[in-house]
Amino acid sequence: MNPYQAGMTRLSATDSDRNLTFGVVVFYPSLGQQQSVSLGPFTADLVTEGILPAQKFPVIAFSHGGGSSAFVYRDLVCRLARRGFIVLMPIHPGNSRDDNSLADTVENLERRPRHLSLALTALLASPLFAGKVNEERIAVMGHSMGGYTALAASGAKGWAGIGQPLRTEADPRFRAAILLAPATGWFPMNDSLSSISIPTLLVYAEHDRICPRWQAQLVMDLLPARLLTTRMIENGGHFSFLSPFPPAMATPTFPPSQDPSGFDRAGFQGELVEMVIKFLT
Repeated sequence: MNPYQAGMTRLSATDSDRNLTFGVVVFYPSLGQQQSVSLGPFTADLVTEGILPAQKFPVIAFSHGGGSSAFVYRDLVCRLARRGFIVLMPIHPGNSRDDNSLADTVENLERRPRHLSLALTALLASPLFAGKVNEERIAVMGHSMGGYTALAASGAKGWAGIGQPLRTEADPRFRAAILLAPATGWFPMNDSLSSISIPTLLVYAEHDRICPRWQAQLVMDLLPARLLTTRMIENGGHFSFLSPFPPAMATPTFPPSQDPSGFDRAGFQGELVEMVIKFLT
């Protein structure tokens, strides 16, 4: 039985270099009465602005996929919150469902990892989370384009093209990384991952056509085995990591709602949570 309810709040983070403020959604272990909350086209059972218990919790900074949102991962992050994790999710400016103007740009590749760091800084400065964060247990996590982001935030050195290295920086506050079907094509060099020194969990899907096996294999080839834990999801697809969509959205014309035949996306959410918790503990 989970010891907590899932709370949710919203913070703002500021990128002073771009004179830009962006939203951060935070799911956290909460005390209080949960209720059904609308999250765009979705719903989730949450405690809004609930109270955190009087202890320190581990943190996961989560990067959503390109052109996506925090709420398509609502089952995963709510389950993690109920199990005692604070999960912060920046809404990446220029690469979210509401604003995808920076898709396929070098600026997006360089800014995404910074968004994670700025979101973490905003969390640590928030009165709601004062004294409630275990700063020795902060992990970075991402799906698809978010997997690229997590790698870059961990120290991977990417390239936008020949002779064009990406200007990204590792955040030393991240002590572990979790990559879900990561997009890795920007790390072609043999030393692209050589600066990563933190334990890393790589989870990839057997039938992923968006980030196919070679992208996961790149991580397996370039990251030292002593740092890497690998899991392959049998019969899974690229979007199997997302929460199930409402019936009205779950149509063949909407690929994010679809899985390979016979795959149980709802059941997999619980398996994925256990996989993440086992790795982080």
